[in-house]
Amino acid sequence: MWSFIIRRILYMIPLLFIVSIIAFTVVKLQPSDIVAQWKFNPSVSHELLEHYIKEFGLDKDPVTQYLTWIKNVITKGDWGFSFFNKVPVLDYLFGEGNLLYSLIIIFVTMLFTWAIAIPIGIYSATHKYSFWDHFLNFMGFLGLSIPNFLLAVIFLQLMVAVLNVGSWCDYAWLRPIVEFFRPPVEPGGVGCEPGKGLGVGYLFDQEYLLAPWSWAKFRNFLWHLWPVVLIVGTANIAALIRYMRANLLDVLGQPYVQTARAKGLSERVVIYKHAVRNAINPLVSMLGFWIPLMFEAMLVTSAVLSLGTVERAYFEALSTQDQWVIMGGLLYFGIALVVGNLIADILLAIVDPKIRYD
Repeated sequence: MWSFIIRRILYMIPLLFIVSIIAFTVVKLQPSDIVAQWKFNPSVSHELLEHYIKEFGLDKDPVTQYLTWIKNVITKGDWGFSFFNKVPVLDYLFGEGNLLYSLIIIFVTMLFTWAIAIPIGIYSATHKYSFWDHFLNFMGFLGLSIPNFLLAVIFLQLMVAVLNVGSWCDYAWLRPIVEFFRPPVEPGGVGCEPGKGLGVGYLFDQEYLLAPWSWAKFRNFLWHLWPVVLIVGTANIAALIRYMRANLLDVLGQPYVQTARAKGLSERVVIYKHAVRNAINPLVSMLGFWIPLMFEAMLVTSAVLSLGTVERAYFEALSTQDQWVIMGGLLYFGIALVVGNLIADILLAIVDPKIRYD
């Protein structure tokens, strides 16, 4: 296993080089660049423009620019400079907890989708063509057809305009919910005040943004976490249900399953000990494919809900054509893809004893 992991890491190095070349080329093929934008920006003086052009090598040919950038990434950990925010790319993309919150959301969403989708897929396959099977299939198609950004907009409309969560403190029967998810920042402070309630969007309510971590801040984080997990995981739940159902139906028709039934094993043992273990293997192997999909769903969801994540920072860089940030974001997503595939291969070897990488 360790030799396989080392080989895969060595294979990842040239692959990431190719990803970096593609990221750099895509950015450079844009019809406009940062220099052209600065030339038409009255707030940028000619002297400052010349300083930045020389400092970051923007006056050199593309090959030299790429070699300089990738050399700095490897040797110095310098991914470039965000010209619009005047900070290094790493600080802009991953600073202020952006990377931590992104990984937490993706990890929790993965657990949530698998915990929901796998049992539903098993039930749907073992009750083929029943009412609930048709209903779950319909919900699966519905979940796949609704884009994440639309779900996020619908959620905002529902919570603000319909449920009016910002004024829940005005209702005595809703105050316990508000006081649990939005307790006072300071011990002994005022909890539920008239005209207030729970916030929508962001990762914390305003008073918790700069507050140190505590049990109260964690509870407030949970309130802002669940809608993100639900929105990002909806399409993935729908897809996983369909994959699990199809795989299990295929496995249940295999001869060894019929043999297990003929030996007198209970249906529960046949399904969960023999059929499910084999039907779930393809889903584990696809884990590396699901992780980038999570990042894609997080991109639009973070933008709509104003989440402090890597994906929101990258989305803002796309809107401002902040080139070095875009290149850094593409490289980061490429790393996430290859690492996700490595994790999927390791998990597949754990759950399937027939697979050996040595």
